[in-house]
Amino acid sequence: MKKMSRIWSVILTVAMVCSVVTFMPAAAFAAEEDGALDFDAARNGISSAIFEGGEMKISEEATACEPQETEPHPSDPGEGDDPLGDVPVAPMATAVCVIVETGEQCGGIDEAISKVDNYIVSGNPVAANARTIKLLTGITRSSAASYIITNKKITFDLNGKNLIFACPLEIGSSAANTSAYIDYKGSGKFEVDYAPTTGSGALYGLWVRNGSCKLTGIKITDTVVGDRNADVFGVLCSNSGAAEINGNVAVKSKNESAGLCQGIRLESGSAAIKVNGNITATNDGSRSATGVSTSFGGGTAS
Repeated sequence: MKKMSRIWSVILTVAMVCSVVTFMPAAAFAAEEDGALDFDAARNGISSAIFEGGEMKISEEATACEPQETEPHPSDPGEGDDPLGDVPVAPMATAVCVIVETGEQCGGIDEAISKVDNYIVSGNPVAANARTIKLLTGITRSSAASYIITNKKITFDLNGKNLIFACPLEIGSSAANTSAYIDYKGSGKFEVDYAPTTGSGALYGLWVRNGSCKLTGIKITDTVVGDRNADVFGVLCSNSGAAEINGNVAVKSKNESAGLCQGIRLESGSAAIKVNGNITATNDGSRSATGVSTSFGGGTAS
């Protein structure tokens, strides 16, 4: 009887091992160089198995099970569902212009100009830092204060759109290495069209202090109620500033006392202004309006 019991014990043991081997996928036997099985073994009920001396040893009893159906997790996407589920996705900002050389899309003209590298580095211009900003839609930049561009070389590709500064535009400064060079290409408008309703002090459309700027037109309409008693200029160039207006310059002042009203004004012998259009200046104040003034330092007007 004892002999028969040992025989049945051996038979049962062999049956159990065969059962384990039968249900183990082939991938579970793909051992790494150090003897460890891959993750297929763990997924199929074998918690730890290694090959030693040509024998497979299983440290814990393995149980082969049929796959069990489970309820889907509420966050799991169903068939055909968006894998992101209800996770909110921030919409992409609408670009209004692009920096051509880098491909950077920008949501505003301020952002685009701020991304342009300095043109003058260590006292010398760097041609590689010049940039073209291409308009993708019309842009109007409004502000009560002047918009100042220094140490940049930018060509605006109008691309059939309009770039309007509804505020004074200032190019360069009197400090060293701050000259800016602003140009445009393509069809469309690139102009200053400013009609302030409040404020005091001198008013100008374009002031080039150092560098150069080209526009398609300038229109300044002083609608401030009361006595501004200050000068109003369409284009002002000082130091070595140069401006070219490929269109009209129109200035209307509402000051009621001694303020000047001038279409273009040069304040330096090195300054230059060219207007390829008409210059008109009207003043409701006591002093007459002047289309061109070179009385404060000379310069070249054409």
